[in-house]
Amino acid sequence: MIAEALRLLRTYHKIRQSKLAAELGISRSYLCELESGRKTITMDLLKAYSAHFQIPMSALLFFSEELDRRRPAARAEGAVALAALHLLNRIALGVADDKEAIEAISD
Repeated sequence: MIAEALRLLRTYHKIRQSKLAAELGISRSYLCELESGRKTITMDLLKAYSAHFQIPMSALLFFSEELDRRRPAARAEGAVALAALHLLNRIALGVADDKEAIEAISD
């Protein structure tokens, strides 16, 4: 679910909802609704998220799909989410050779 990916991305970077909302030009309550899945994110806002966190939009969507795919897997998503975020950061820096993060996602 994209909502969970957005929330995990924000919390991984230790940014408060109010700060991120201000930087994205939306209200904190709207951000809260996006992260809870009560509202659907627009492509423009998804692009803004990608730009803000300096990751490709496709990587953010991949991360979201990976969370959905692994949902039934005994709540191990926390470790998977952290590994995926680490990998997304590495991709954003242009370094995609992080075996530990890649192995954690593919397990």
